[in-house]
Amino acid sequence: NLPANLNVIDSAKLLATAQTLTKSPTATTFVAETVGSPAPLTAARKIDVIYNLPFLAHACMEVLNCTASVTPTSCEIWVPTQGQQFIIPTAQAITGLSADQITVHTTFLGGGFGRKIEADYVAQAINISKAIGKPVKLTWSRKQDFQNDKYRPCSTMRVQAGLDANGGISGLIYRNVSPSISLQRGQVSSANPEDSGAVAGAINLPYAMAARRIEYVPLPTDIPLGYWRSVGESYNTFAVESAIDELALAAGKDGMAFRKTLLTGGDARALGVLTAVETLSGWAKAPATGNARGVAFLKGFGSYIAMVAEVSLDSSKKIKVNKVFVAIDCGIAVNPDSIEAQLQGGIAHGLTAAMWNQVTFAQGKPSVSNFDRYPVLKLRQMPL
Repeated sequence: NLPANLNVIDSAKLLATAQTLTKSPTATTFVAETVGSPAPLTAARKIDVIYNLPFLAHACMEVLNCTASVTPTSCEIWVPTQGQQFIIPTAQAITGLSADQITVHTTFLGGGFGRKIEADYVAQAINISKAIGKPVKLTWSRKQDFQNDKYRPCSTMRVQAGLDANGGISGLIYRNVSPSISLQRGQVSSANPEDSGAVAGAINLPYAMAARRIEYVPLPTDIPLGYWRSVGESYNTFAVESAIDELALAAGKDGMAFRKTLLTGGDARALGVLTAVETLSGWAKAPATGNARGVAFLKGFGSYIAMVAEVSLDSSKKIKVNKVFVAIDCGIAVNPDSIEAQLQGGIAHGLTAAMWNQVTFAQGKPSVSNFDRYPVLKLRQMPL
């Protein structure tokens, strides 16, 4: 069912509202973490910056599809799914059958990224099969797939941070304003939006700082939302690490050295991956003329990851990512090849999203319907 207020669902209006909420003292706010009484803007050296990230589609190579066969006494389903635990309850609700009358065959997953944890396309196939009394093979078109997605929320993040006399972080106030998946699905209330997923990547940071407050303000929208390859970490890490770089610049320090100073005497695993990627990338030696390097760090999902990207500008002044170096501490590595493949896929997917992808809305209509406006990283563009 389409929202009744399609004509007012507009990305530009949402962004304007979000910008206002980043500075509103009366906004409904979930304080996810607080230590001390941060007052970053009283520092002599400080930053007060806002980062914006867009809605994203999942854009799986394999469009949503499902085959279902419903009879009066059985329901058999073949589906590429990440959410097997939701399929049988969905089938039960539609068919009225008991769980032991329902069989689910999980097929190979031609890309998921969180989209195929949903059961909407499964329910569609089951409903059609039940209605006509015959097996049904449902395959969405690419346009249907793009324009009926459950999108990664957009996010507007304000970061206020100050430096002390020694170049350490004296205080941090971080506020993320974004639509809430949990609120849209009734898992939290608008009066008390305790959405821990919306601040993932901004809380429990290993960096030393005297005081901090991490806040979340929900941004109301009827645009359907869904989980997109880490969700909160995908936007909060970008804002946190960008702010750390801006603080390093304000402190007159190298980005790698600044991060390592903030981790000295603290989290050994975090310091370990940064040190490893520093060596791996040859950070101590200047890159080739015309190239520049950047570093970022993430603690999430039980793993610690540090990454260095070496970039340049091509002949048309567009950013070209030439090399990526990554170090991960994920605990015991049972299958190192699988870990390496996951990192390679994550790099390709992350670069695609960072450099080209966004979905905007005007009068409720998404701006993309195919890959012509939502490109995917090609093999020749993959960094070494």
